Amino acid sequence: KPLYLVGAGMRRKNLYVVEVDIYQVGLALSQASIEKALPWTQNQASSVLSQHVLANPTTTDAKAPRAAILIKFVRAITKQQFVDAFRESFQGVDTKDFDALSAVLDHVFDEKIGVGSDFGFYWLNDGEVVFLKGQEVAGRISNPVIAARLLDVYSDPKRAVSKTLQSSIEANVAVINNKLQLK
Repeated sequence: KPLYLVGAGMRRKNLYVVEVDIYQVGLALSQASIEKALPWTQNQASSVLSQHVLANPTTTDAKAPRAAILIKFVRAITKQQFVDAFRESFQGVDTKDFDALSAVLDHVFDEKIGVGSDFGFYWLNDGEVVFLKGQEVAGRISNPVIAARLLDVYSDPKRAVSKTLQSSIEANVAVINNKLQLK
């Protein structure tokens, strides 16, 4: 099943007195997930995108992707810097759940993440999140708490690590849905 890019942005981080670009990030959704996301675009105050997109399988194909986060680094960082940033975003999540994610990230990322490195997080219908390094599967996790929070890190206005991605998603979901309906 195809995925459609519904938002793109830049992850930036304040380093000392200047904000620097870290990685480009995009969110792609299946057509069924786009349709499920429409109510969220109209009333974000009462829910988060993950509640809509991850609520029920979008097809009977358990391994069909329903969502993906695509990342391409524009600045070299260490794996520890990346994991530490996730740790901040996962505050309030049970330590054992975050430790499970951290173990997967430890396997997925090299000690140094170079400029041009690309990664993907794919949410499948069966609830599994698959981690790609380039085009290769580098890890998997089946944990609904982690799956929801990982999507929230990129799409929830209260948690989003990229405000440009978050606003792009808001602006594009309905537009892309309308184009898909015209096909």
